Amino acid sequence: KQGQGAERATDHPIYKVLHSSPNKIMTSFEWRELVMRHLLLRGNSYNQIVRDNAGRLLMLMPMLMPMPMSQMLLGSTMRIDLRGWWRCKSVWE
Repeated sequence: KQGQGAERATDHPIYKVLHSSPNKIMTSFEWRELVMRHLLLRGNSYNQIVRDNAGRLLMLMPMLMPMPMSQMLLGSTMRIDLRGWWRCKSVWE
């Protein structure tokens, strides 16, 4: 137990992602720092939730603003098309 009855939920599915590394390019500290900066400067913080084919959380990718998204599953590959004012596409395999 931590402090006043708080307990770490190490068996929770999101624990590893939040505690260790929310994505492939940031540590947990860097991600939390960026989330706080967005909250303080913009009043909100958005993250894209990336899941595997079984629906398990893989990573959280920070976003400057929410964009409409469409998802397509192709076998064991997840293709994510992002459409917004950036008009960009990204494919993750």
